Amino acid sequence: MSSIPEHLKFTYEDYLLLPEDRRYEIIGGDLFTTPSPKRAHQQISRNLTTILWSYVKELFRPPVSYTEQSLQTGRPSCKKA
Repeated sequence: MSSIPEHLKFTYEDYLLLPEDRRYEIIGGDLFTTPSPKRAHQQISRNLTTILWSYVKELFRPPVSYTEQSLQTGRPSCKKA
């Protein structure tokens, strides 16, 4: 049981009324403020994203095969089932 009275619990409607000068979260009716990340954190995050993306994009590249005909028409060849 929580020690905070029910009338002090924050709701989504309360969240919408908060100013946009900070990052807020409401968890279990409790309001938390989260500081913005520092510049070093943002640089590290960007660097990691760049490194990981160079690996991940290879995993999601669709298999593609071209025939001489598809190169001439500019469209991939498709067989009708």
